[in-house]
Amino acid sequence: MTIHFRRKLFGFFIVLFIIIGIGVVLYSQGYRLDTNSFSLTKIGAVYIESYQSPINIYLNDTYYKDKSGLLTKGTLLASIIPQKYRLSIQKDGFLEYTKNIEVSPSQVTRFFNVLLVPQNIAYATSTIASSSSTVLDALTTQGAIAHETTARGTQYTLLTIPNLTTATPTSLSINKTLATVSKQKFSQFLFYSNNPSELLATSSVGTYRINLGEPSVTFLASSTLPYAYTIQDNFLTFVSPQLAATTTKTKQIKETNPLANIIQLNISSGATTSVTLTTPQRVGTITSLYAKNNYLALITTDKSLILYNNDSHTEIVISQNALSALFSPDAKKLLYRTVDGKIHIYFIKDELEIMDAKAGDDITLSLIDTSHIQTMVWYQDSTHLIVTYPNQIKIAEVTQKEPNEQFTLWNGPYRMVAYAPDQNLLTIATSSTEIAQIDFNLFIK
Repeated sequence: MTIHFRRKLFGFFIVLFIIIGIGVVLYSQGYRLDTNSFSLTKIGAVYIESYQSPINIYLNDTYYKDKSGLLTKGTLLASIIPQKYRLSIQKDGFLEYTKNIEVSPSQVTRFFNVLLVPQNIAYATSTIASSSSTVLDALTTQGAIAHETTARGTQYTLLTIPNLTTATPTSLSINKTLATVSKQKFSQFLFYSNNPSELLATSSVGTYRINLGEPSVTFLASSTLPYAYTIQDNFLTFVSPQLAATTTKTKQIKETNPLANIIQLNISSGATTSVTLTTPQRVGTITSLYAKNNYLALITTDKSLILYNNDSHTEIVISQNALSALFSPDAKKLLYRTVDGKIHIYFIKDELEIMDAKAGDDITLSLIDTSHIQTMVWYQDSTHLIVTYPNQIKIAEVTQKEPNEQFTLWNGPYRMVAYAPDQNLLTIATSSTEIAQIDFNLFIK
């Protein structure tokens, strides 16, 4: 081997070492060869957390194994070439979950709380003690309030929904039960807890806490709830007029539309606090009221949606054409509908991981057939909605990634729907005598 050849060989190995070294450095920094464009590009990643494991994950036609388990909540798909993909999550017995996604260089595209819906949903059905002429007024997972118009006037009844501990339904006359402990004539009954025997009731005197099991009647407030009110987390929040009157020489004339107080009443203790709004409102101008933790949301007659922070005593006008609103269970988001039929999510706090949104962001949620949506309630994870349509009930994602998966939970007529997030149970009154229930815990078992 000649000196000249040795020098060439030595130079070749130096060049090879440099090339390999550069390749190792680029590889360690996340660069890969994109075979589609034959160019170097920085890789991205996809992270998936699902309620149901194990799942089958596909990016286009490439299969990835679910790596979630005792030590990891989700699956990280690493070293993904940045481009557009069709993400498919599959599991035997469940409907396919799909997304059109775009993986970006040096970024992780995240999917949390992926909820798969069974192909065949199991319904627990039961009969309640009622009649075809009964009108349902309220519904929970354990009971219903109904009324009938008779020759003796309106008769209210508590109907229990059978479960594992109470195999047979019961019917309790609220009027008769309360007559044994109170002479008040009550005209409105409201559930406020999971116990169907615990109710709120109003009379011409004010609002009372009712326990039909004892039975007992406890006075709570002099307000009869003629204005906007809401019940949330054992608190009754309602609009009440401030005590104000003008005096003349002959008589006192009360204002027909006085300034409003916002009263928060602890139903269990009876303790009340008054919220003073930054911008005074009159009782007749507040059409809807919503409360969660230290936040209030008001909708006024001019369709303004106002978010009030009771800690900082600040308020923000979020929209000027709102029809309804609803706080998420985690109090980070406010869902609202506008006059044009659109569904909005306003972010009260940062949701960078799950929604890629900052506090103050307002997004339009893409849902199916928004013009026919009747009601919406938040699912317990604050990332899904239970949406009711005529003769149909669906569960929909709250996401900015398309398509927005919206799975059907119920097909057919129904009268009333109630969702209990603490029990994760959806109760559907299919008629005045029949109840169906969907236990979401069975989805994620």
